[in-house]
Amino acid sequence: MHRPEVPVFIAHGAEDDLLPVELARQAVTVFRKAGARIAYCEDRVGHKLGDNCLRSFEDFFNHLFGGIP
Repeated sequence: MHRPEVPVFIAHGAEDDLLPVELARQAVTVFRKAGARIAYCEDRVGHKLGDNCLRSFEDFFNHLFGGIP
């Protein structure tokens, strides 16, 4: 398997009743074992992006691209 070079951000709601949070956790484990650089955020929300993960994504984006011009 080819190791991806681009870091990936994954966020999931711990209280998601549509897609169980365990699926995201398992995916993160599989990707990391394959050598992928994963930033994972989990918020105590349902099937949406919570405030904490939104801030984490902003930090991830700013780190990756040096901010928004």
